[in-house]
Amino acid sequence: MKGWFTIKGVIESYTCFLPMITPQSNELLRLFGHYRKGNLAFSGGLLDQPAAYIEAMELLDGTFAQIERERLEEAQRASTRRAR
Repeated sequence: MKGWFTIKGVIESYTCFLPMITPQSNELLRLFGHYRKGNLAFSGGLLDQPAAYIEAMELLDGTFAQIERERLEEAQRASTRRAR
């Protein structure tokens, strides 16, 4: 499939991610949206969450932070090029 794909405005790519998303990964992405807002999936605090859940959220958080850093750096480079 050719074209520009976006996942909720966070990831943009010429690669379609749909074939890579399993029902489990889709659920983790959904839970990650809540995690970023400070809502945990299970009752209790952070230490009451399953280790696999915390590990997945940390992995997604790091990945999204890296994407955001790269976008910011690209925007800064573009701004510098325009200023010249």
